[in-house]
Amino acid sequence: TDAIQAHILFTQTASALLQLDHALAIYMAPLVVEAGQYVDISRGIKEQELPVSLWIFIGLFQSPEGASAYTYGLRNFGKEEMEITQSAKPLSEVFEMMYMTATYVVENDVTLHDGETLGFSAEQKLPINRSEGIATEGSSLKIGF
Repeated sequence: TDAIQAHILFTQTASALLQLDHALAIYMAPLVVEAGQYVDISRGIKEQELPVSLWIFIGLFQSPEGASAYTYGLRNFGKEEMEITQSAKPLSEVFEMMYMTATYVVENDVTLHDGETLGFSAEQKLPINRSEGIATEGSSLKIGF
């Protein structure tokens, strides 16, 4: 019933199996993670660090209109998927913002809502709007970045 504890248990089990001699990688749609990398990232659990990068996939794409990112996996935590669309920022900054936001949402059990703003400083106020997903199924929260 606790999504984080369930993900921790799964991650610990998968990490143990990936340490076997012939384990190469793990496939968690849409992501393939090399065994050693998965094990290394999962070790953070011992330090009370949640391995969000193993649980939430962040997709990226570039178009003439700008850089975009989307999440896949937040629904497993009872949250809405998020998107940043057609940002003028570099793809690396769009990824960083999406990663920081997804980590914040999962680690702090935060539910973002349509019409709110999000910021990682006192000055930053990024608008949040719910609409039909562009790279995700159903609706998603669009972060204006």
